Amino acid sequence: MRTNHVLLLLCVSLLAWESSTYADEISRCATSVFEPQRKKVEDDDNRIHISSDKFEAHKSNRFSAEGNISVQTPTQYFEADKATYLKDKNSIQAESNINFREGNIELRADELQLDLTNNTGTAKSTRYQLIEEDARGRAEKIAFEDNIVQLDNTTYTTCADGEEQWQLKAESITLNHAQNEGVAYNTRLEIMGTPILYLPYISFPLAGRKTGFLAPSPAYSSTNGFDLSVPYYLNLAPNYDMTLTPRFIENRGGQLSTEFRYLQKNFNTSLGYEYLPYDTKTKTDRSFAVATFEAKATKNTKILGNFAQVSDTEYFHDLSSTLNTVNKTQISRDLRSTTLSNSWQLNTLFQDFQILDGAQEPYRRLPQISLGTQHQGYGLTFKTRSEYSYFNRSSNDIIQRMIFQPELSVPIEKMAGFFIPSITLQASIHRSEKEQTVNHKFYNWLFRTDSGLFFERKVAKGLQTLEPRLGYVYIPNKKQSEIPLIDSSILDINSEQLFAANRYGGYDRVGGDNRISWALSSRLLTADGNEKYKVSFTQAHYLQDLTSHIPGEKRVDAGDTISAINLYTRLGKTLSSSAQAMKYSTEHDIHKGNVALRYFDNQELFEIAYRVREKQIEQISGLGILNISQSWRIAGRWLYSLKTEQTQEALLGLEYNNCCWSVRFLARSYNTDLDTAMKTSFGLQIELKGLARFGNNVDKQFSDEVLGNL
Repeated sequence: MRTNHVLLLLCVSLLAWESSTYADEISRCATSVFEPQRKKVEDDDNRIHISSDKFEAHKSNRFSAEGNISVQTPTQYFEADKATYLKDKNSIQAESNINFREGNIELRADELQLDLTNNTGTAKSTRYQLIEEDARGRAEKIAFEDNIVQLDNTTYTTCADGEEQWQLKAESITLNHAQNEGVAYNTRLEIMGTPILYLPYISFPLAGRKTGFLAPSPAYSSTNGFDLSVPYYLNLAPNYDMTLTPRFIENRGGQLSTEFRYLQKNFNTSLGYEYLPYDTKTKTDRSFAVATFEAKATKNTKILGNFAQVSDTEYFHDLSSTLNTVNKTQISRDLRSTTLSNSWQLNTLFQDFQILDGAQEPYRRLPQISLGTQHQGYGLTFKTRSEYSYFNRSSNDIIQRMIFQPELSVPIEKMAGFFIPSITLQASIHRSEKEQTVNHKFYNWLFRTDSGLFFERKVAKGLQTLEPRLGYVYIPNKKQSEIPLIDSSILDINSEQLFAANRYGGYDRVGGDNRISWALSSRLLTADGNEKYKVSFTQAHYLQDLTSHIPGEKRVDAGDTISAINLYTRLGKTLSSSAQAMKYSTEHDIHKGNVALRYFDNQELFEIAYRVREKQIEQISGLGILNISQSWRIAGRWLYSLKTEQTQEALLGLEYNNCCWSVRFLARSYNTDLDTAMKTSFGLQIELKGLARFGNNVDKQFSDEVLGNL
C-alpha cells in the first residue's frame, strides 16, 4: 500500500513553496491530533495487518470489512468504517470516517480508492495536518499515480482549525516528484477572508530551492523617502546561487544589488555588488563591493578573506538603514590564516583599510606573522609569542617590527584559591624606513603575581562567599618615545584591568608599572543557585610615578590610587539593580560610572540607566518591552545626552503576534551629527508563519538594536 506517497509529497510541496522566503519559525496553534491505538509491528514485517468487527468473503475475489476497521504496517495506520478489497484488481476502497497517520502526517477523508498494483488512487473530501509544523488544510480531491499527485480545490494554513485568519487557496496543484516540481493554478492568498494576492500560475520546488521572486521589502525614511527592494533568486546549481535585488529609492533613484554564493566541502565564498548609477541628491554614481571566502586548506589550517570597497565616505550614512552601519568609520580588507596544533598556533594576516571618517590613515599589515606556543610540565607553564610585521602606509612610511615574548609561570590552582606568579621577557625591534633606515631595539621584563582565596558559609538565605584577591605587577620604566607608535593604545580602565600586566594594548608600548592591586568580593547565592547580590571593591596602589608613553594618558604619581566598585542586587524575582564606578584619588569627581534599574518578568522588560564618563559623556537611556495583551506588545529604546540636551536615538516597535501570523512595525529616529536634524525611518513586516515574511527584517533589527544593548 503506497498511500504515503500522497501525503509525503503534499507535505514536502507545501513547505517547499516558502523555502526560499521563510520557513525558520513554526506556529503553535492548539489542535487535536489523531493518536491511534496501535499494536506493535516489527520494522521488517511487510504484511498488512487488518482487523474489523465484521469481515465477509464474497466468493474468492471480493472481501469486505465493516466496523472499527484498522489497517496497519510498521510505519502507517488508518481507520475506516467500511472497506472492500478486490483480489483480482488488487485494489482497496474505503469509506466513511477515514483517519490516516504516518509519522508527522495526519489525513482524514470520506472516500479512499487504491490500486495497489499500479500505485494509483484517489481520496475525496480530505483534510490533512502536518503535526510538527502545525499546518493544515483541505482538498476536495487528491489523485495520485506513481510520482505525480493532483490536488483539486485545496487550502493551506497554520492557523487553528476553524480560525483561518490567513490561508492559501488553489484551484489545482500538480506535484511531479520525479521532476522535483510543483505547479499551482489560480492561487490566492486570503487574510481575514479577503483575497489580497492572486497568482494565475506558480511553479515551485518540491525540495530545495527554485528560481523566483522573494518577498519584497518596502521602507520609508525622512532622507530617502519611499524605499522598495524586490529580490529575485536564481538557483543556478546545487552548490551556487545568485540573488538580484532591484531597489527603488524615491529621493535618489534606482539601485541594483547582486549577491553570488558558492559552496564546496572545503571552500565557500560570497560576492556582492551594489550600484546606484546616478544619485539624484549627490549627482554622482555610487557603489559598494564586498567579497568574503573561507577555505580549509588542511586538516588544521583555515584561510579567511574579506574585501570591501565603497565609492564614497557617505555611502553607508545615506543608503543604510541600520545604525551600526550608518556609523561605520572604516572598512577593513584582510586575508588571514590560522594553523592549530596541540602546543602551538600560527597566524598570518594581510590587512588594509578604507577610511570613511577622515581620520589618519592606519598602517597596513603586509603581512603580519605570529607564532604562539605553550608547554606544561613539572608544575610549570611556558608560553612564547613571536611576531613579524611589515607595516606600510602612504608617503613611503614603512616599518618592520619583530617581537619575542617568552613567559614562565608556576600556576597553583585549587578549589580554595589560586596563586600564579609569572615572569615575562619582552624584546622588540622596529626598523623604520620613512626618511632613513633606523633600527629601534627595546628590551624589558615584567614580573606579575595574581592570587585569590574563596571562602563560603551557609546562611539563612543560602550561601555567602568572601573572595579576596591580591596582585602585584613590576615593569621597569624605560624610554620609548623614539619607538614608532603603530598599534598600541590606552586600554579602558576597569576592575579587571587593574590586575593586568600591561596598561597598553598592542606591542609598541610597555607601561613601567610598580603597582599593588587588591580586591574584595562577596556574593550571596540562593538555594536554587541564583545570585541575590554581588559586591566588589578593587583598588590599585601605585608605588612609583607612571610615565606617559601615549598622548592623552592620565597622569598617575607615586602614592596615587585608582578605585573601582561594582554592585549588583536582585531586589526581587523581577527587579534588579546594578552600579559601577571608577575614581582616581587625585580627582574629585568619578572617572566613569553607570547606574541601572531593570525589571524583567514573563518576557516583559524595562530598564533605565544613567552613564557618565570624564564629564565628556553624560547620558540617560531607557528600553523596554511591554505585553499589552496576549497578542500585542510594544517595545522601544531611548538615548538622551544631558551634555547636549538632545535625543541621540529613539526607537519604537509595535507587534501583533498570534500562533499563525504577526505584524511588526518599527520607527527609528537618530542623529549621527549634532549639527544636523534628526533622521527618521520606518519599517513594516508581515509574517505568515510557516509560509513567508513580507517587508523589512524588523524582528532582527529590533533584536540587534534593543535586546543587543542589554
